[in-house]
Amino acid sequence: MKRRAPYAAAGLNTGTVSCALIGGEGKFCAERFGWSETAEGLVSSYAAQPVRPAASVGSTVHAQYLPALGFSVIVSKYGQYFKWNTTDFAALKNLGVVYTYLPFIFPCVIDGADAYAAVSGPKVGIITSAGMKSSSIPNKLYRGTFHCGRVFAVDDADRFTVRWSGYSVTDWTQGIDGGGYIKLNPERGGVLDIVEYGDKLVLVRQNGLTVLNALGDARHYRVTQSEEYALPPVKVGTSVICGGQLWFYTSEGLYSYRGETPKRAELDLCGDTLEITRATAYRGRYLYLEGTLGTEKRIVEYDIQTGACAQFAKGCNMVFAAENGLYCLNGSAITELVKGGSDASRIWRSSAIDLGMPTAKTLKRITLTGEGDVTVCAYCDGRTAGTFGKGATRLCERGVSFAFEVKGNGKVTGLSAEWEVSK
Repeated sequence: MKRRAPYAAAGLNTGTVSCALIGGEGKFCAERFGWSETAEGLVSSYAAQPVRPAASVGSTVHAQYLPALGFSVIVSKYGQYFKWNTTDFAALKNLGVVYTYLPFIFPCVIDGADAYAAVSGPKVGIITSAGMKSSSIPNKLYRGTFHCGRVFAVDDADRFTVRWSGYSVTDWTQGIDGGGYIKLNPERGGVLDIVEYGDKLVLVRQNGLTVLNALGDARHYRVTQSEEYALPPVKVGTSVICGGQLWFYTSEGLYSYRGETPKRAELDLCGDTLEITRATAYRGRYLYLEGTLGTEKRIVEYDIQTGACAQFAKGCNMVFAAENGLYCLNGSAITELVKGGSDASRIWRSSAIDLGMPTAKTLKRITLTGEGDVTVCAYCDGRTAGTFGKGATRLCERGVSFAFEVKGNGKVTGLSAEWEVSK
């Protein structure tokens, strides 16, 4: 799509028109990959780099850092659990095939020591510093969370039923001192996920949210439904708490919930929309949305404070945080996400620019400012006019429509162009 540039004329008699493509008020971006757009301009975003020593897991379905134990767990679709602490990699245990029962993992205390429980279908695995043990439970569970000493999870056989355990992650016996369940009105669709939100539970459903209160001591325990909210169809696997808000992705985009009617957040991706499939939170400020563009995997960073977006890491998914940074899977290889790392696919591409004048004009000057190894390539009516480094470059390229591409690593604080137009 061609853009009409806001421009500054040097004078009616000069026939000169200039516009700021980066660092100005106009919107000229047609594609942005590997760059974060900030108030200062463009800054190199993350790049995926292999870890050393190398480690890999085939067909990964889940990855999560366990801070109390100091290592990450990575799970294959065959149910094999691995532990990795950025240097050592080892198998933990196989809980069986998890094609349907993606694990949900939460902290708990076992025999007075920090541990994590991994629930997947009809099994519970207890992960400690010494290893992993598993036991069977009576129901196949789909998704869930840990809340006030109990596990709450969706019954895989009936996605309108939420079950809860006794005060042990392996005690699912129904009774006055044990577990129970609640059946939901089917209007909002099946439950996709359960999220602890303060002292309440939020059920993320196919077409909305349902809020539950879970109150009382063991003998007077009750779970009641409070609020409900209608939503566009919600994407499974995209609900996550970040910055005190519940975030999730729908067919109409990103939404947040903070105890009242959910609100939509705008994602300025500058380019084609991705099919979002998973979300991860980091440091209470950043969302990492994983998606595909056609068949190509990509990752999107969204800053919930500023609204800034960046796409990066082609071919990567399964983002997880560790104590010393961010990691992901590139195919089967564990990969580190390095801020400002080198990436040959990093690009900013402008829309076609004709200054609102369907007649020929002459590109006379390009000025690129910034830091690091950055270049700009100019195109005139589809042909390459040249690639130029930082500073001002004089040209004499005549045509109707122009476009520009910025590549490299570092920071771009400004890109401007100047044309000579006919009177």
